[in-house]
Amino acid sequence: MSAFYRAVWRACGRIPKGQVRTYGWIARKIGRPRAARAVGRALAANPFAPVIPCHRVVGADGSLTGYSGPGGIQAKRRLLKKEGWKGAFILAVVFRVLFCADFSPAEEGPRPDWWDSVEVLMERKSGSAIQYEHIFNALLAPAYQASGQTRELLLKKSIKAFTQLIEWFPEKKHRAVALGSQYQIAKAYQELGDVEMARRAFQKCLLYGPYIVDPPVTKSQAEISATVRQAQRDLEALG
Repeated sequence: MSAFYRAVWRACGRIPKGQVRTYGWIARKIGRPRAARAVGRALAANPFAPVIPCHRVVGADGSLTGYSGPGGIQAKRRLLKKEGWKGAFILAVVFRVLFCADFSPAEEGPRPDWWDSVEVLMERKSGSAIQYEHIFNALLAPAYQASGQTRELLLKKSIKAFTQLIEWFPEKKHRAVALGSQYQIAKAYQELGDVEMARRAFQKCLLYGPYIVDPPVTKSQAEISATVRQAQRDLEALG
């Protein structure tokens, strides 16, 4: 057992219950800021898990990486959930989705934990309306790039996510978010070839029109006005 390994394990042991740190954080903590990979190797060799809580160490993007204790990643997820960890799910989802870290159109689709993170995020409702909208908007990028069953699955999951977002946040306070979500639902239905559901969703978008100040006096009102006009054009194109 090297001095480096002992230093890594001591730093890991100081991570509070219910919180997480990255491999880079431990590397900086022990004075070896460029040794994040070596920290990972040291934790992989940790024989005292979960007493030395290496399950509280995550990747730089917030993702759940390897775990030296019995049960692997699934056990790591269970331990963190039991401890009440909430903080890194938004970070993980943003990095995975926006940078497509786990997705390639040439492959079958995202790794299972890609959507697991989104669904846990939805269950905990731990973000703001804007955070959720940005994450769910980003979900559509790989959905539109995919093909076949993967495309259909991701589009349907996106519809579910945006529908949930509208239910969570009152339209009076989050009108731009609700309208943006409704518009994405309409476009997803259109991509799925469900013309009737797409038409209904676009029509719901138009209900926001009477609440627009003309000319718009805030960014939010300007976005609403532009989205309503686009929904009108899309609805007319459906015939």
